[in-house]
Amino acid sequence: MSLEAVTAGLKDKIGEDCGLGSILKFDFGDQGILVLDATQVPNHISNDDAEANCTMVISLENFMEMADGKLDGTSAFMSGKLKIQGDMGVAMKLGPLLSPGLLFRLSEYGASEAALSPDKTEASRDAGLEINPLN
Repeated sequence: MSLEAVTAGLKDKIGEDCGLGSILKFDFGDQGILVLDATQVPNHISNDDAEANCTMVISLENFMEMADGKLDGTSAFMSGKLKIQGDMGVAMKLGPLLSPGLLFRLSEYGASEAALSPDKTEASRDAGLEINPLN
């Protein structure tokens, strides 16, 4: 999955206001950056670098595994696959952004069929992700 597909899927998922109230950056290393500015309505998503309240450093592959329910967020953090810089409280609110609802939308932009498995809601709960749709 490409950065462009993740960006388009997230834009579609959050709509005008995801309720995060902060600026969140996903740093995918050489694969690029995704910045969600939820301090304004409508929220703004771009691939341009910007200052953020919280930065999550993770590979795009590991991000998709987390969103797919295959990689537990706590395990990713403890193993160093996920690094959080800045406000940890913002990171704790991410469950809805990585919920299975996002995966269904990402599939429209080229996500793998594995993301559409019907047991992903259960897997996300097991991974400690909060399952609450944003809109």
